[in-house]
Amino acid sequence: MRASFIKNEMENLPDHNLLELFISGVIKRKDVKQISYDLLNEFGSLENVFNASVDDLMKINGVGEVLAVELSLISTLNKRIERNKNDNIKSISTIEQAVEYCKNSLSGETVEKVLMITLDDKGRLLGSHIISKGTVNESYISKRDAVKLALKDNATNVIISHNHPNSNSSPSAADIDMTISFKKLFRDVGIHLLDHIIVGEKDISLVLKSEIFSE
Repeated sequence: MRASFIKNEMENLPDHNLLELFISGVIKRKDVKQISYDLLNEFGSLENVFNASVDDLMKINGVGEVLAVELSLISTLNKRIERNKNDNIKSISTIEQAVEYCKNSLSGETVEKVLMITLDDKGRLLGSHIISKGTVNESYISKRDAVKLALKDNATNVIISHNHPNSNSSPSAADIDMTISFKKLFRDVGIHLLDHIIVGEKDISLVLKSEIFSE
């Protein structure tokens, strides 16, 4: 399999073959086919295997701490690569740029997180803050802390974003209520909420449908 991989011959092979090749690099001189099958059967997909916690992975027969850490590390590395794409972004002036920034920040997360981006009146990036981290389907937000952070950054504008893990991006009634609440809260201190961007598993929704900094 290693030789096939080097020759780019594994692109269309089943997931269990790719997983088997990966595991064979960690557990050497042992047939690991059954472990790869067991992992996929337990977690349902290659993505879920790599997103699983170390503790859950170690419940699978034959998966020790070393392999569990190596498997979990893949997801961590992928998330870091996506986050690093934002390192050179200094300003956000269009909705496309805002969406890309939020996707880079929140895609692949397995729990719901709320991101607040702070900007000046020219769209220059002042700060990027995770203001809440919740369970898979809920998040607890301190609105007071969000306002304090925005004021500390001397923000004129903010963008709020959160993710819907394993779901589409359609805003719920609670999402719309949160947007209205944040919009009023920031307006009361002279800050403009530009939009609330929801990052779904495969799509994006804009609650306010703004153009960010329109001409």
